[in-house]
Amino acid sequence: MNYKFRKNLLQRIKNLLIPIVLVGVVLLIFSAWTKYQGYPTICPIKLTTGLPCPGCGMTRAHIALLNLDLSQALYYHPLFFVPAGVFAIFLFQDIRWVYRLHHSKWFYPLLVMVVIGVYIYRMLLRFPFEEPLEYSEKNFLKQIWDNIPR
Repeated sequence: MNYKFRKNLLQRIKNLLIPIVLVGVVLLIFSAWTKYQGYPTICPIKLTTGLPCPGCGMTRAHIALLNLDLSQALYYHPLFFVPAGVFAIFLFQDIRWVYRLHHSKWFYPLLVMVVIGVYIYRMLLRFPFEEPLEYSEKNFLKQIWDNIPR
């Protein structure tokens, strides 16, 4: 690696690390609060609506991958590798083909369409009976609905 590439990479890591650490601290606090309140998840979409979000199962998939169980990781979320790939694109955008991929007008819209397509497919196949795509009875909208005077 040449000096300029290394310097840019270290600066990019520093620029990405601070927000990641801050988001991690907020998620840790939020996780402790939801656990204390008795909620089954920290996903804001599932807490609000009770419905799984497009990223549901991503944490379980990464844990399965850490246990070297690729089939289980793919079962929990077939796109579990996408966040690491996008992170790598942000880190290594000094490489010409990565830069062109990152700045192309079709890559991220296509990625969003793939994520939404996989979400719809998984919802049609597994919702509401299979983990991690089950319906959460303990959600904010249901609590509000149940407490409306009739």
